[in-house]
Amino acid sequence: MELAAPLPAVKRRRQIDLLPILGGGFFALVIFAAVFAPFLTPYDPNKITITARFQPPSLAHPFGTDDFGRDVLARVLYGSRTILITGFASVAGALLIGGSVGVAAGFAGGRADNVLMRLMDIMLSFPAVLLAILIVASLGAGLVNAIVAIIFSMIPNFARIARARTIQIMEEQFILASRSLGGYGIWLILRHVLPNLAPLMIVQTTAMLAVAFSLSSALNFLGLGVDPSIPDWGLMVSDGQRLIFDAPHVGFFPGAAITLTILSVNFLGDGLRDRLDPAMRGAR
Repeated sequence: MELAAPLPAVKRRRQIDLLPILGGGFFALVIFAAVFAPFLTPYDPNKITITARFQPPSLAHPFGTDDFGRDVLARVLYGSRTILITGFASVAGALLIGGSVGVAAGFAGGRADNVLMRLMDIMLSFPAVLLAILIVASLGAGLVNAIVAIIFSMIPNFARIARARTIQIMEEQFILASRSLGGYGIWLILRHVLPNLAPLMIVQTTAMLAVAFSLSSALNFLGLGVDPSIPDWGLMVSDGQRLIFDAPHVGFFPGAAITLTILSVNFLGDGLRDRLDPAMRGAR
């Protein structure tokens, strides 16, 4: 009796998730548009042409014109600069301050940990948007003040994540081994805590970047952010709100840009989480 030939080994193919790729690609386009805006449109985003007001989308003006005859596409391209500057600066500041507070609390423990975390709890008791509005209302409108407000509203998120992960790291065996060899204080943080904390903070940074974009757009929509003369997506949506029946395209395109940008960052963050989070890697 002849034995059947062995079945060929079936190779497991790793499933490719397209959403993070699409998200990263679109976000790269937003950054490209912000950097090369002067080369992507022939129009000045602030040039007023009364005779061209309220023109619908066409070949000459792909996104149409607003109530001052300004090209909407040009203003969308230049407006990407504001939201990117605000988002990146806010997340960088919140990561630096909040991460430092969280690592210090988790490393020190005891009374210092309790005091720092109670302060973070007080900050978390306010909704992020409300807290940002209160800060901007106190400091005054402006791009720098908006960045400061967003930083302050996001510090607790980074602090709590960094503290929880730092406590886990400090309980690992390699920390005990390092201490037995004379390692202590800042050396332990730089040598062991930060490298093991970095993947989680990268994922958190991507998630909070989407939050920063949302807060920036909300503050500018309310008139608490950049100067009205500066092209910005939030301001354009605010202008489009009162023109919804006369020229719906004025608010539609910047609103779509905000939505797609935030979605793209979220999709990119999901992909980074799947790659960098050990728990997620094991579940795939």
